[in-house]
Amino acid sequence: MIAGYTADSTASDSDAYAVRMTTAGDTLWTQRINGPGSGKDLFYKVINTTDGGFAFCGYSTNNGAGNDDVYFLKMDGNGSIQWSNYWGGPAKDRGQDIVQTSDGGYAITGYSTSPPASYYDAFILRINSAGDTLWSKFYGGGGFEDANSIVLLPDSGFIIGGQGTNGPNGLDLYLVRTNLVGDSLWTKKFGTTATDNIENILRLADGSFILTGGTDGPGFGGNDGLVVKTDSGGTVIWSKIYGGNSQDDFHQAFETTDNGFLLSGTSRSSGALEPNMWLVKTDASGDSVWSQTYGGDNHDHGYGAVQTLDGGYIFVGYSSSFGFNSEDAFVVKTNSIGEISDYLTYVTITDVTRPLQPVCSSNNVQIRIVVRNFGLDTVPSVPVSIQVTGPINQTINETYNGNVYPGDLDTLAFSTLLDMSTPGQYTFTCTSSVFNNVFPQNNIYTETMTVYASPTLSLGPDTVTINSGQTTTLDAGPGFSSYLWSTGATSQSVTVGSTSTVFVTATDANGCKARDTVFVNVLVGINDIASKINVEIYPNPSTGKFEININQTGAVLSLHIFDLMGREVFSDANSGSSLYKKSLDLTSEAKGSYFLRLQFQDGFVTKRLFFQ
Repeated sequence: MIAGYTADSTASDSDAYAVRMTTAGDTLWTQRINGPGSGKDLFYKVINTTDGGFAFCGYSTNNGAGNDDVYFLKMDGNGSIQWSNYWGGPAKDRGQDIVQTSDGGYAITGYSTSPPASYYDAFILRINSAGDTLWSKFYGGGGFEDANSIVLLPDSGFIIGGQGTNGPNGLDLYLVRTNLVGDSLWTKKFGTTATDNIENILRLADGSFILTGGTDGPGFGGNDGLVVKTDSGGTVIWSKIYGGNSQDDFHQAFETTDNGFLLSGTSRSSGALEPNMWLVKTDASGDSVWSQTYGGDNHDHGYGAVQTLDGGYIFVGYSSSFGFNSEDAFVVKTNSIGEISDYLTYVTITDVTRPLQPVCSSNNVQIRIVVRNFGLDTVPSVPVSIQVTGPINQTINETYNGNVYPGDLDTLAFSTLLDMSTPGQYTFTCTSSVFNNVFPQNNIYTETMTVYASPTLSLGPDTVTINSGQTTTLDAGPGFSSYLWSTGATSQSVTVGSTSTVFVTATDANGCKARDTVFVNVLVGINDIASKINVEIYPNPSTGKFEININQTGAVLSLHIFDLMGREVFSDANSGSSLYKKSLDLTSEAKGSYFLRLQFQDGFVTKRLFFQ
């Protein structure tokens, strides 16, 4: 059972969150609790209860009594909520640990700033098996005192620990021993001249205590993990500091079957660049046996680890190293020496890169998506399915063949082309069938895009013939946001007075473009040459190969082929024979329209070729 919170809506509206897992790490069920006031609900601690259920504590801003109120809740083994309750005053009250008592009730500890707290005070809240308050007691001396951990003792009393103001020492380790009704029996404050804190108390079979947390005192890096062993009266037996030259701390200790300890927390001194989940195994004297870190290249924080029945360990925290979420709960299962054999698999689709916006209606559109590996293992192939809905309903499938390495992203181009000639809203639901070790699997990416109607533009006939000394005006027509002519003009129309291929690209308000080309032929000499010459082109349209046959009076001097951009793609000079035949092969060029320009002694003839 794992407990915490989720804040996937807004920062001010987090929900308490519980996940029940199998021994293989697969999710059995989840429970998400959103309080009535759209505020914060958080679990800090979960414990097993004697009836096979679970008890939780944390805090909530949804009760209305104060800024934060202690929040506690009971579930059965299937995740059904049996009861929940709040406790607190007009200021901040947070529950940070919970234990079950021998009568079936519970004791919760934390800190409070609500009266009768003098500033920050530690407290014990005693509730019955139905969640009703039996009594509450505050502990503090006018400074800062809080409690992060509570232990039920054999005499039904309690010991709580955290940190408290200790004169010139600042904040020190803070222990309070009480009887069964919360009356203080003794209080201890001790530590370095810097800040020290107890995050967790572990009671051993001989009645001694293991206090786990952190210290800013003299150590390896100014912020280090700290473990202190005391006797049953709180007298220090030994203390150990763990860490490196950066910030390190512990959140929990667990006694292992060999009477050593498993220490869990966060380290900035070892592992990848940013903080990492940190696991240290010690012997019974607190001497380190091994140390491991887990995570990636971003923030990874560890909170609690326990030993499992197979002799390994399970470790929980959160990570921002994997996936496109800011932070995810992160669970690590290791063997007896902290090693992982089955690395995280997390491959998904993160973007549709083609078509690019704005999308203008067209046929034969290729789809390209981005496949990304957020996990820690190499994935050899990634099958992807895209369900397209909207003006068309079609499923296309493709497999990225090759290795996608951890942290890599690659583009996958689909060989099946889509007909997106109908304007409208198209939704692409992209699914990777690689099984991901995340819940939910996060292997689906959805993107919706608007396809706009492509505009039309006509400059009139393909060829405009004028006499020498004359001009012609070419008009692209209204309704466009911008125009760009091959002459460099940006107006709606241009005036041309020389032999040239003129084209214009016009863009509408949606960003879609239209283009047309005209060949302007200025006659020098006989102006009716086109009517006297029979030019045979076949087949036209064709698949790229054309036959040109001309039988006329007046020899062909040259032949030129231009694309719609005015680029010459073919030319041929003739010896002057009046019979001209030519085989053209344009298959190496792009499909589309081309201009055939024939030059004679008396002028030019222009024809259009269609390569489909």
